[in-house]
Amino acid sequence: MGGSKEDLNQAKILLENTKQSSQTASQSASLINQIEASNLQKLHEFLPSTSDREGLLQILEDKAKESGFVLKTMEINEAVKEVLPARVKALRIAANFVGGDYKAFKNLLSALEKNARLLDISSLSFGGGGGSYSLNFRTYWLESATGAALRIDQNVFEDPVFKKLIPSRRELKPEPRGKENPFE
Repeated sequence: MGGSKEDLNQAKILLENTKQSSQTASQSASLINQIEASNLQKLHEFLPSTSDREGLLQILEDKAKESGFVLKTMEINEAVKEVLPARVKALRIAANFVGGDYKAFKNLLSALEKNARLLDISSLSFGGGGGSYSLNFRTYWLESATGAALRIDQNVFEDPVFKKLIPSRRELKPEPRGKENPFE
């Protein structure tokens, strides 16, 4: 009967662990329910769950057209040697644009900067005669995994940049007058 007391202690420990797990799950569910649907949509556009190459093409074509350019070529490659957090993947994009002048190119850069999807420009160049511009940049996506989680600090939703995201238009709200634009 000496084993019964030990079994009872193990059962109590197991019960306590189960209660703690249940409380943690309940707290997590509560936090998820507190996140507004619009914030989840913004987060998904900022860091989509797929590479969304078609969406990238659409973004670049739209922003080019708005700025007076034509997207001439675009090459997308998986950035396999990037050191990134778990499940975050990167794509390298090389895009060539034709049309517009230097001022229009600044407008294109500004439009890409205001885009909701994170785009890190690594290099840019333009032809001596004008009218031909190249951009190299990276963008990111979150690889889905069953049972895995991405830790998101709740404060991210209060960040002024995050609040400016307009999900349905895939861009940031324009800055209020008085703030300097680094491209002008």
